[in-house]
Amino acid sequence: MAMRDEIDTPGLAVIAFVGAIVVLLVVLLVQVFYFEVSQRLERQRYVDRPDRALAEYYASQREALHRWAWVDAKAGAVTIPIERAMELTVCDLAAGGSAKPHRLP
Repeated sequence: MAMRDEIDTPGLAVIAFVGAIVVLLVVLLVQVFYFEVSQRLERQRYVDRPDRALAEYYASQREALHRWAWVDAKAGAVTIPIERAMELTVCDLAAGGSAKPHRLP
């Protein structure tokens, strides 16, 4: 007697449905992982590490605020550290004067 092959259609449908759900979840997880890694790399590249030229500019500006230098030696104009300039301004204002630039003799 010959046996008839029967396909378990409901079982096959359940397997296909579960397989499709698993594939969909894997795709979504890979996409979430990709965007997380992408955002982390972008943050490291653009936010956490300032541009080298900008960092050098800020360093030169900080250094300029804290040094003595001649602006015009003939006119007696110099730059002074910002702390000293603030002290002189406060002293001038406390003495009743105006905060005008100091000239060297």
